[in-house]
This record gives sequence, structure tokens and C-alpha cells, in this order.
Amino acid sequence: MIATNVVTEASRWRLDALAPGRSADLGDADRPGSVPRRQLTELDRRLLAGLGQDGRLAWHRHAHVAGTSAATARRRTERLLGSGESALRCDVAGPLFERPVTVSLWAQVPAPELGAVARHLGAVPSVRFVATTAGRQNLLATLWLRPAEEVHRLEAELAARHPAVLVQNRTIALRTAKRMGRLFDASGCGVASVPLAPRAEPTPR
Repeated sequence: MIATNVVTEASRWRLDALAPGRSADLGDADRPGSVPRRQLTELDRRLLAGLGQDGRLAWHRHAHVAGTSAATARRRTERLLGSGESALRCDVAGPLFERPVTVSLWAQVPAPELGAVARHLGAVPSVRFVATTAGRQNLLATLWLRPAEEVHRLEAELAARHPAVLVQNRTIALRTAKRMGRLFDASGCGVASVPLAPRAEPTPR
């Protein structure tokens, strides 16, 4: 399916472990800046691949991996993050905070209601990803649940608020083996990585 709009994704998802005031102190790090987007260069791709391997590297080590200077690595990386072309994400092991079940819902939503339904789902605490698509099932939502039965309550609440929405398919995962380039053990902790390659075609610089 082709996503026409990503309403929310897991880099914006919050565990709500911090008080509202403390959470606000973190600022708007996940809000894209005003830098215009552009085609990725080969250096951008190497920098992003290095971040995917280890996002905590010091600038000089990050630069060494990408084959550039520390100043250039920092400037290019900050541009990628500031423009919204890339995003930092600190994930958690779902089983360790009692949300071990991943459920994805595919729904058919009347076009006039699509935006409102997507925004509503994006605000639900258990929802980590919402996208509208160009397919027959024009809405996809992914949730982290405690027991799988929670999905029925969420669907009932969605039906009460938006009666025209029709959930046409559901998938459930009781264990996640890999996510965003990270391999997990049985407890949900990261044990290895598989580098993610940016999909955009590079420019020769």
C-alpha cells in the first residue's frame, strides 16, 4: 500500500512516564524545522546508516564511520533532523512495561471522515502508528496492547464515535523479532542491528 499521509509514528509516541511539566521541558525535538527538504546525498545516506547502527556515537566517531569531518557530520546530521527528513527515536521493550501485544487494524473510512478518524486514533495512548493510504483499506493503525482483548474495546469506542468506519482486517503479533533495524531477544530487548538504508535516491555529492 502507498501511504498518502503519516499522521503519527512511533518517534512521537510517549510512554507518559513523565509528569506533563517535565515532558514539556524536553521541548519540541520531534517537530520538523523550516529547512526545505532536498534529495539525499551519498554522505547523508552514510550518516543515516551510522546513526541507525549507534545513535549515541560522539561526533568524531560518527564522522569517522561516515568518512567525513566531525564538523561536517554534525552540520549535515542536524540538517537532516531539523528538516524532518529523519527523526531520532528511543524505543522501549513492550513486554517490560506490560504492552507485549502488537495489533494492526486496516479500516475503510469514508473520504470526508478520513482526516478526523486518523487524528482521533493518533491521540489514543495505545496507538503508535497511523497512516492514510491509497488502497481500498484507506486507514492503517498499529497499537501496543496489554491483553489482545483490548482491541475490542478500542474498536467499540471507534464505532461509537465514527459509525461509518469499517475495520476490514486485523493482524496480531505476540512477539516482535525485529523493528526499525533492531533484532530482539525473547524479553523484547535489542541484541543486534540490521542497518536500515534510506529509500530516497542519492545525489552524487
